[in-house]
Formats: sequence, C-alpha cells, structure tokens
Amino acid sequence: MKRLRPITFPFALLRDEWRFLYSRYLLLNNPRKLTEKIYFRRLGIPLDLENPKNLNEKINWLKLYSDTSRWTELADKHKVRDYVAECGFENMLVPLYGVFESVNDIDFNKLPESFVLKPTNASGIVLVVPDKNKIDFEYMRRELANQMSKWPRKAILSGEFHYLPIKPRIIAEKFLEEKNKDYSKTLIDYKIWCFNGEPFNVFVCSDRTDNSLGVSLFDMNWTDISENLVYKGRYKQAKRIPKPVTLDEMISACKVLSKGFPQVRIDFYEVNNKPYIGEMTFTSYGGRTKSMTSEYLLELGERIVLPPKRSLNKVTLYS
Repeated sequence: MKRLRPITFPFALLRDEWRFLYSRYLLLNNPRKLTEKIYFRRLGIPLDLENPKNLNEKINWLKLYSDTSRWTELADKHKVRDYVAECGFENMLVPLYGVFESVNDIDFNKLPESFVLKPTNASGIVLVVPDKNKIDFEYMRRELANQMSKWPRKAILSGEFHYLPIKPRIIAEKFLEEKNKDYSKTLIDYKIWCFNGEPFNVFVCSDRTDNSLGVSLFDMNWTDISENLVYKGRYKQAKRIPKPVTLDEMISACKVLSKGFPQVRIDFYEVNNKPYIGEMTFTSYGGRTKSMTSEYLLELGERIVLPPKRSLNKVTLYS
C-alpha cells in the first residue's frame, strides 16, 4: 500500500478540498444539512433535530435554533475575561501578559521566561513555552500563524460555527504549572458541566500526552461516577484524582457564570491551591461526545431545557 501513496495522495488532497468547499457552501446556505452530515460522519447515526433528547442532539439543536451570539462573545479567549470579571471572578483569571493583533506584533523580549500563547478565535490551539530561551521565536511565529490559518477551515468541518465571527488575535498568559502531583504528570483540567446555573458533574482530564488522556468523572460531592464513561481511542482510565481544594470556589463561580445558558462547560485549573478559569465551552467535543455512555448522555440531555425555537441561524464569517 505504501507504494500507492504517491499516486493516491493527490486524489486525497482533491477529496479533502472538495469536502471543504462543499461544507463551506452548505455552511452559508444550509447549516442544518451540514450539521447533520458532520454528525453522521463522526458518530455513524442520524441526528434527531425534531425530537432531540440526549446531550449531543440538544447541543446541535441549540447551535442551529437558539441565540448563539453570546456563545461567540464568550468563546473569544479575550472577551470572555471581561465577562468573568463583570461576574465578580477576576481573581480566577489567568494573569494576562499581552494581546496581539498578529503574530508579527508579539515581542518575545518583553514576555517573561515562561508563558502560553492562544488564538482568541480558536479551540484546542495552545502553544506552551516553559522556557523561551530554548525556542526559536521565528519558528514560533510561523507555527502559530500556520495553526491560526487552518482554524476557520477546521471550525467549518467540525460544525462549530460560532467561532467563525470572532476577530483573530493572540493572547499571552501566565504558564500554569503544578508540580509534585503523583497522580498526574500534567496540569489537571476540571471541566464542569452546567445547566442554567446548576453545576452537575466534573469531567477530569489528567496525564495528557499527544497519544493518551486520563479521564474520570465525578458528581458535585466528588463521588466517582466514572462508570458512565467510555474508554476508547486516546481516552484512558485515570488514576484516582483527589478532590480539588478549591472545588467549592469553582462551583460558586459556575453558578453565576452559567446562569441563563441551557448548557455550558466551564473549565478550571488548580495551582498552589488557587483556582483558575480556563474557558467556557458551548459545543463540547463539537456536540459529538463519544466518551460517555448512551444512557448518561440521555441523563445529561434531560437536564437541558430548550428555549423557544427560532428561525435557523445564519452563519457569518469574520472579515
């Protein structure tokens, strides 16, 4: 098969380009059809938008038939900071070193020895710099520019349309690091699912590598309910994660920040017994979560009260 790759590779590129162009056309003309096609391609089952029941179905319904203007505002990695501060939780924000209009505006000499770079308009793109003396600044600029240029395409193909109107910028934040944790070699991510001001569970990610991720699930009393998870692909059963010292503070913040939203996931870190807010996510895993059992997805879906149905949302692109 390897010998055929030079022959088949151009056809694969043409196929991918055709898929993108067709997806972009559907995005602007029939976002419902695009959403249904992506859902079926990723999960292998039809998307029920007429009678949505589980978490995935209702996230996709909300994406198409509810007001998502605030999703766009709060998915912006910089603007969300204003919302968090307005709600009274400025002390939970990761310290900000700078906001840059383009990669060429980043002055690495003015940044501290360690930091993190994030595009304001993307999900999952984070460049971690634990020691800037060991990096090539121009390579870093090229890598960040390359990833940012690919994001609108990825957002279209993943069906996360609310990211597309966000102005692309870059923020530099403090590098968070928690050492001496024998139950995770990497910073632990506490993802709290909330339903209109009510935190419901904590999806915990630990021991993150390029190929694997330790995951576990807890209720709000920190009872392990990981039997509701599905371990496959890069998801692995995590070591027993102790209750974070600041869980009550995280819960208090969630009750305020998630008020008025049928569903949202709010991510936290804990460093030196201090909680930090990572982000607010409205389309968790693109609305195609595979890491939970079908029964539990239904249980979560039952907690989402859908608002009155609006006309199908029109999708706008940042220009």
